[in-house]
Amino acid sequence: DRPTMEVKKGGTLTVVNASKVPLQFDSNPHPIHTDNSELNLEIIAPGFSKTVTLTKTGTWRYHNHLDVSQGGTIIVF
Repeated sequence: DRPTMEVKKGGTLTVVNASKVPLQFDSNPHPIHTDNSELNLEIIAPGFSKTVTLTKTGTWRYHNHLDVSQGGTIIVF
């Protein structure tokens, strides 16, 4: 199962890279990332995080561009 999270419009999303390798958090579809540019956080180094304020309502899928088997859904309401 891929994770699904809900965030109220205007709320923040923090992506934490707790792994030992870089990740690239991006919106679907892979590889063009055009569904929701707010989710295109680019590279996050191991041990670091990035936070974004979500302003666009909808259901958005995301993935790790460096390992597309990792991903999920964010619902902004």
